Amino acid sequence: MKSAVYTLILWAAAANILFVLSDKILVSVFMLFISFGLIYPIVSLVIFYRLAKRHGLLWYFYAAVIAAVTAEYFLVSGFNAISPNIIVCTILCLVFGCGIGSCFADNDAIKAEKERRRMHKLGEDKPYTGILNSKPQEDQNRKRSKKQRRP
Repeated sequence: MKSAVYTLILWAAAANILFVLSDKILVSVFMLFISFGLIYPIVSLVIFYRLAKRHGLLWYFYAAVIAAVTAEYFLVSGFNAISPNIIVCTILCLVFGCGIGSCFADNDAIKAEKERRRMHKLGEDKPYTGILNSKPQEDQNRKRSKKQRRP
């Protein structure tokens, strides 16, 4: 979950830097083409690919990215670079990047990580040691701690 949030923030920061750079600082058609014809799709594909390869397909990540780019389209109207084409480009990069990344994902490692998180959440990740299997040193430590607790 944290990784998906960090990835979403990284992607949004990169996209917003490109918006400001190509639309407000370096205003030219060539810069607009370079930033949203080459850089934006490549960076988006790489970011989405890496996330899907490491964590598998995350349905909520799709929803968050699509919601973020759509909200940015409607809320930030001062940029000429933000157009419906950005929404389409983002969705295509998201689908292809995550699809290719999930093809190369290690499904066994992803399942093991999910199981480890579930066990940690339930508190079952600590090994159980029975009373009969405990070592004498542990028994002495218990006796000492009991003596220290008594006033």
